[in-house]
Amino acid sequence: MTDLPYAWGGPVATGVLRSYPEDFQVTEQLAFEPSGQGEHVYLFIEKRCLNTQDVVKQLAKIYNVKPRDIGYAGLKDRNAVTRQWFSIIYPIKQLFNGAAIENEALSILKQTRHDKKLKIGTLKGNEFRIRIRQIDGNSVDIDQHLNHLKNKPIPNYYTEQRFGNQGGNINKALALFNKEIKVKQRQLKGLYYSAARSYLFNLILAERVNAGNWHQAIPGDVMQFCDGQSFFAIDKVTEDIRQRIDGGFISPAGPLWGQGRSYSSKEALAIESKVLADWQVLSQGLIDHKLNLNYRHFCMFVKQLAWNWFDDNDLIINFYLKRGSYATAYLREIINTRTPIIS
Repeated sequence: MTDLPYAWGGPVATGVLRSYPEDFQVTEQLAFEPSGQGEHVYLFIEKRCLNTQDVVKQLAKIYNVKPRDIGYAGLKDRNAVTRQWFSIIYPIKQLFNGAAIENEALSILKQTRHDKKLKIGTLKGNEFRIRIRQIDGNSVDIDQHLNHLKNKPIPNYYTEQRFGNQGGNINKALALFNKEIKVKQRQLKGLYYSAARSYLFNLILAERVNAGNWHQAIPGDVMQFCDGQSFFAIDKVTEDIRQRIDGGFISPAGPLWGQGRSYSSKEALAIESKVLADWQVLSQGLIDHKLNLNYRHFCMFVKQLAWNWFDDNDLIINFYLKRGSYATAYLREIINTRTPIIS
C-alpha cells in the first residue's frame, strides 16, 4: 500500500525511522478510569522490543493463567517502546507479585484493579513521541509543511503493519476466500479478515483522495462521529454537515466490508461499487465468512502537535491520535521514511 495518494502534496524530505526502539514511543490512554477494586489486576506496562502478544504469553506463563484471561485495549508494535494496559484475572485475596515480570524488556509503571476484563477498543487514544534520524531535506521546508498540516485532516489510511510482511496477509486472505488454503487458528483468520477489510477501505479512501473529496461530504455519504463509532447516512450535502465536518465533529466514512445493509447511496455508493467491482474475491469472501459491515472515518485529526530539531538533522515529533488511527499514516504526509540498514 505504499502507492496510496497523498492529500497535501506529499513528503518534503526523507529520513530514517526506528533506528532504535526508543525512536518510536507510544503511551496509551484508556477511555475509562479503573475502579481500584475487582477480580482483574490492571497493569500499566512499559515494554521494549516486544509486541502485545509477546507480553500476553509472558504474563500467562508467569501467573499460570490462560492467554484468554488476559485483556488489552490495543495492539502495539514490537520495534518500539510502548506503555499500555493489560488486565489479568487474579484472586482478590491473593497478593499479586508484580516484581515477577520485571526485566530489561518489561516494567510495571502502575498497578490497580477493576471488576471487568480489559477489552479491545476501550482506548481513548495514544500519545506518540517519534524521532526521525538522518533527515535529508530543508528544515525550513519541513517546519512550513508541519505548520501547514497542523489544523488539517489527514487521510485515515491503514498502513503496512496491518497487512503483514510485504502485504502477505492480503495474499493469505485471497487464498482463504478462494478455498486454496484452510486456516483453523482463529487468530490467524482474524488477521486475514482484517487485512482484507483494511485493503478495500484504503482503496476506497484513495479513490476519494484522488477525487479531492475525501474530507468533504458528497451526496449519499455516510457520516461518522469523530468521538465514537456511531454513523448516519445523508441524502444531500447541507451547510450544517459542512460546518460539522470543518469543526472536526463528524467525518465522511468508508465501509469496512462485510455482510449487511450498505448505508451509502448516490455518488458515494458509485465510488465504492467501482472499487469493489475489481476486488470481488475479497468483498464476497468477507460476506461469505460472515463479517459484519461497519464504517471507519476517512479523516484523522492530529492533536497536541509539537516538534523540535536535535543535532540539526534529527526531528522529534510529539502528537496525539484518537484510537484507530496510525501514526505512520500521519508521518507519510511529512517525510518519506525508511528503516535503517543493518550491516
